[in-house]
Amino acid sequence: KAADQGYPSAIHNLAWSYLEGSGVPKDEQRAVELFRRAADAGWPRAQLKLGEMYLHGQVVERSAPAAVAWYRKAADQGHAAAQMSLAAVYFRGADGVPEDLAAARGWFRKAAEQGNDSGAAML
Repeated sequence: KAADQGYPSAIHNLAWSYLEGSGVPKDEQRAVELFRRAADAGWPRAQLKLGEMYLHGQVVERSAPAAVAWYRKAADQGHAAAQMSLAAVYFRGADGVPEDLAAARGWFRKAAEQGNDSGAAML
């Protein structure tokens, strides 16, 4: 009911239910639609998940630039895991995303400033 009322956190949780087939029939396409709806509403955890899905080609077509775009939306909101994911893509580079060590360092630093030990270890 909360998802039907537009609450991004509820939409995100419902998306996970469809992705995993937990309490509802498994429907990966519906899950992507719901993750996108929550992400478009500004929910950083949904933005992070979409980034992961695009980076690894899970349900959606693999696209490192799309992954970076979604990671960036969550990272800009201060989501430490998204900052780490974004930093990692810049650190290694990926198809369509060139290696950028200065950008990687900046995102690792932002994650470290939030207490992320992995971000601190990369500085």
